[in-house]
Amino acid sequence: MRNLPKREFYEKELKELMNVVAEEWLKTKPEVQKADGHKKKWIKQIKVLRDKEKQTATGESLASGIGFTEFENEDLALFAINYLNNMTLLSS
Repeated sequence: MRNLPKREFYEKELKELMNVVAEEWLKTKPEVQKADGHKKKWIKQIKVLRDKEKQTATGESLASGIGFTEFENEDLALFAINYLNNMTLLSS
């Protein structure tokens, strides 16, 4: 993913977003929902790249605006790409 919405958009926020995507995907796949339901973890790994040159006042590196998500299921990964393509996230 490129152009994450804000500099403080870290793994926690990206994981919340990907959980929403996985829930939306499960709504379209009743056969998967019956077999695995919400018990299975659909997200293997999440990473947000950090910019070492730009830091917060506490010295923590800011997010670079690029993140990676690895899913358990290829169909879910494709769904996430289509679902998030050109989506606008409002920062609070």
